[in-house]
Amino acid sequence: MADNVWYYAQGDEEKGPVTTADLKSMAAAGKLKPDDLVWKEGMPDWSAASTVRGLFAHPPGSRPSPPPSWSGAPAARSSEENLSDSGGPPPTRPTNLLADLARHCPPRLAGRVLLFCGLLLVLWAKGCDSLGRRYVARVQARPVLEENEFERTYAVRLSALRSDRDIYLETDAGERDPKVLTRIEDDIEKLTEKKQEEEEQLERGEWGRLKAIAADAANNNAVSAYYREMAFLFGSMVLVCGLLGVAFTSDGAERWISYIMLAIITFSLYIGGAAFLHLP
Repeated sequence: MADNVWYYAQGDEEKGPVTTADLKSMAAAGKLKPDDLVWKEGMPDWSAASTVRGLFAHPPGSRPSPPPSWSGAPAARSSEENLSDSGGPPPTRPTNLLADLARHCPPRLAGRVLLFCGLLLVLWAKGCDSLGRRYVARVQARPVLEENEFERTYAVRLSALRSDRDIYLETDAGERDPKVLTRIEDDIEKLTEKKQEEEEQLERGEWGRLKAIAADAANNNAVSAYYREMAFLFGSMVLVCGLLGVAFTSDGAERWISYIMLAIITFSLYIGGAAFLHLP
């Protein structure tokens, strides 16, 4: 073999340059696998190391058929052609997304990811549901607070006038001035009329606006509750799938804890119906 310059790739990591002798030594020591990719200048693309004759020993009379190279490129050429050129940087190696995902995302990791995502969806759906109800209650309480404040203000003023009238009526009849009593009665009547007029104006204005906002908030929350319920159902299914994945790929206490959690969640959500006793 000519002492050429090679590059090789193991997983997502590209290494090199190395000489042909180094490449053969790595293959003999088991550091270079037949399915690892190799390249040197003159080759059309990265190819499996098993396609380079002379790197791996095979039984007499047997010759492995070279697998197709990356990106649909032709199979590697003969060893004489493969080892005749040298030098130059390697081309960009295409990546197989599905293969990389399967290699770097084992079932156990996938189960944990599903468990985490499902838990987030469930917490998000129920958290938004609780916040939606609290928001509706807050908006509906605004007009009630405004009305109560209005009633308290006039109640204090009317109570003061009535108290003055009662105190004046407790004095001796000979000392009473009819004009004073008439003035107090007129003040009470005027204040009552003013209260009624202002109350009607507020009903047509600020109070009416607050009540309309409260009604719209309740309706909007009822519409959004449907989507939150769908998110909760989807999240609970993802959570159950994640627990199944963790249980099937774990052992010991972790497996039994996953099974127990799976039983509790399944019963509380679907069999017992605890999740559906109250609409969002």
